[in-house]
Amino acid sequence: MRQVRPSSETEAPLLSRVRRAGLLVLLVVAATVAQTLPGTPALKIGGAVSNPLSLTVGDLKGMPRKILQVTNAHEKKEETYEGVSLELLLQKAGAPNGSSFVDR
Repeated sequence: MRQVRPSSETEAPLLSRVRRAGLLVLLVVAATVAQTLPGTPALKIGGAVSNPLSLTVGDLKGMPRKILQVTNAHEKKEETYEGVSLELLLQKAGAPNGSSFVDR
């Protein structure tokens, strides 16, 4: 497992929030799917993507994981998040990125 570190101090706060948000979204979606669907839980990524995905817990366990350590500004303590990057999942699904929306 590799730890994500920002390349500069000015980049740190924004990247930390973005990465943290991405990991949290993934964790919340996965937990919701696991609790609401009968049978084998799956994370489904569809819509405006070129390669819709349906990923099981086993699929997610086999993917590269990232560890993110942040300081909770409200509680003044270190927190660690671990999971599959939302960015990686969206890339695998062929989701459009920011450059796809320029001049629209």
